[in-house]
Amino acid sequence: LAFAYPGEASKTPPRVWKDLNRDGLSLSFPSNLDDPAKQALWNLALAKLPADTEPLPTSWKSTDNTAPAFAAGQPQTGPVHVWIDTVASLHALKSRPGETWQVVLPAEGSLLTIYHWALPAAASAGKPAVAEAALRVLVAPANAARFAVEQNLGVTQPEARKALPPSVAADPLLYPAPALLSNSRFVR
Repeated sequence: LAFAYPGEASKTPPRVWKDLNRDGLSLSFPSNLDDPAKQALWNLALAKLPADTEPLPTSWKSTDNTAPAFAAGQPQTGPVHVWIDTVASLHALKSRPGETWQVVLPAEGSLLTIYHWALPAAASAGKPAVAEAALRVLVAPANAARFAVEQNLGVTQPEARKALPPSVAADPLLYPAPALLSNSRFVR
C-alpha cells in the first residue's frame, strides 16, 4: 500500500504514514481494506508491534474508494485529499489527464501483497496436463513481464524483470529499495 495526493495541493505534503493523521487532510481507503489492515499500517506509522496497538485515529476509519478529480493549477479548497490504495491503483492516477498526483511509498515501510496464479479445481479436474500447460504460459517470463506492465505490478522472476521496459524495472514504487522492504510486512 502507498498513498497519493494532488501534486499542487499542499506546501507541507505528507511523506510518512503518521503525517496522514494531521489536520487539513481528508483520507480515502479502498472499501476492501479492513480495520485490521488499517491497524497494521497505523502500527507501522507509530513503529509499534501488534501487541502495542494504539486505537486508530478517527480519520482512518472512513472508507471511500473514489479518487477525486481536481483541476491542475487551481488552488485546492478544503482539506487536501489523500488516497490510500495499492501501488497498482495509485499508478493509474499518474495517467489521468490534467492532474498531477504524487505517489508516496513511505520509508517506514508498508503492507505488501504477493499475488499468485491459481486455477479453479473444477477447471483442471481430470486434466492436470492442461492446467499445468496453462500455468506455464501464464508464468513464462515474457508473459509475466507483459502482465506486470499492463497491471502496474512488480514481478518476482528475475527473467521476467529482464523483459520489462527499463522505466518499469527501475520504478521505485514497484521495486522498493531493500531498506524499505525490510521495514514492510507481507500480508495475504
